[in-house]
Amino acid sequence: MNNLCFQACCLLIDELTIKKGSPMKAMHLKSILIAAVAATVLAAGSAAAASTMDVFLKAYDSANSGAASELAMLEDATGLDFSADDLHTINGQGGASYDAVAQLWKIEVTPAAPGYFLLKFGVGANLKTTLDTYVFHNSAEMAQLVWSNAQVNFLTGGDCSNGPNDNSCNIGRLSHISWVPGGGTGEVPEPATLALMGAGLAGLALRRRR
Repeated sequence: MNNLCFQACCLLIDELTIKKGSPMKAMHLKSILIAAVAATVLAAGSAAAASTMDVFLKAYDSANSGAASELAMLEDATGLDFSADDLHTINGQGGASYDAVAQLWKIEVTPAAPGYFLLKFGVGANLKTTLDTYVFHNSAEMAQLVWSNAQVNFLTGGDCSNGPNDNSCNIGRLSHISWVPGGGTGEVPEPATLALMGAGLAGLALRRRR
């Protein structure tokens, strides 16, 4: 997609730089515009690939498990009303992967688009927390659920134990993920959109120079 956008933008630049005046000046300006578009396309690709941490809302020490209890926690944390039909569950870790550079956990949920979700953990003895359920607003990329170890009291990794074993917690403690629709408002723009925006700005700058 980035390559196609780059080619389309170069064709646009060809048209914009055909004007009266010195051919050398036009070629120089064309080189500048191509470099600007290339930078825009690369930046767009990076923006699309990056994961954005979702918004933590509230944590619970759940006395009961089950759909009714989880719906009640989601409603309490969000201030919204949901029905049993709204609740969906992903058992286990849902293919969670860890980005060591960004230090974030990520679960791909395409084609689903959760608006709010909870992470339910198994919490045993000798841990620094008894909170086992964490509710989030999926506020960024709707096709991903993203969180940090710190947001869940290091239950997915880090120093979570009252004892000497700092490896007591890992992604294996995640029992399941439950989610409901609605919410997301801050999706990352597609690379094509950002590239075309960059080309438009370049064209506007050129027209002003004429």
